[in-house]
Amino acid sequence: MLRNEEVAKAWAHSLPAKSGNMRTDGQGLWSYGLLIGETDCCGMKILHNWTAKGKGFVSMTTSMHVGIASFYADEKNNSK
Repeated sequence: MLRNEEVAKAWAHSLPAKSGNMRTDGQGLWSYGLLIGETDCCGMKILHNWTAKGKGFVSMTTSMHVGIASFYADEKNNSK
């Protein structure tokens, strides 16, 4: 089974991957069943801020998934 970091990195590179509670088809990124990230028509990675700071708090685990994914989304988006 993959680690969450590997799933987030796969999403950033538009590849499918799955861990225990996080998955991607390369375009969308889910924490449990909640869509936390999408890919726009230009290939930019867009995260939904499901964290306490974003006023969309769902759970600590989902907040951690958003944090992990933000690193890879920023890295990918800044390389364009």
